Amino acid sequence: METLHSERRFGHRIEILPDLSPSSPDKNDDSALFLVGWHRDFTVTREMQLDGQKIIHPPLKQPEDIEQWEETHWYWNLYAYIHSGVALSLGRTGQFSDPWDSCQVGYVLGSKEEWPDDDDAIPAAQALVDEWNAYLSGNVVGFEIHKDGELVDSCWGFIGCQDFALDEARSEVDAIIQTQSPIPQDAAGALRLVGGC
Repeated sequence: METLHSERRFGHRIEILPDLSPSSPDKNDDSALFLVGWHRDFTVTREMQLDGQKIIHPPLKQPEDIEQWEETHWYWNLYAYIHSGVALSLGRTGQFSDPWDSCQVGYVLGSKEEWPDDDDAIPAAQALVDEWNAYLSGNVVGFEIHKDGELVDSCWGFIGCQDFALDEARSEVDAIIQTQSPIPQDAAGALRLVGGC
């Protein structure tokens, strides 16, 4: 496995590595913000509650199916450019306007209870699409922390955020060191300054 970043910190080696078996962004089971897709090359199904009834997605197999969600959710058309991979978008601009390799593949839905105003929900919907694009392109990492050749900690599933994974690994090393022997207050402050990205 290719190491994306490696550094030493207080006698520990931190490695940032690709996550070779990441969980889908849909695994967070967020009912306030989610997407569904029905294309043969991009299908996202999910089981959830709607008005107290358990349903499996998609019943959203065609644009008309969105009507059942209009009262409770904002929705935006989800487009995909499918050519040697899948890239998603909320709009049909650039590569997503290509009539051969792009089309509507589903919807992004955002709860009206969570976002009473459509304009407030759009940045969250775009962030979800960005997260999916990072996941689909393989931009998912994890970290391992080693001490004297032994694995002492690891964490995986950082989607699209290698810098955040590194910050978390550094914080974990700091916590390990802190439990072994308390760091003087002035040194702890220096750790926070050095550790930021």
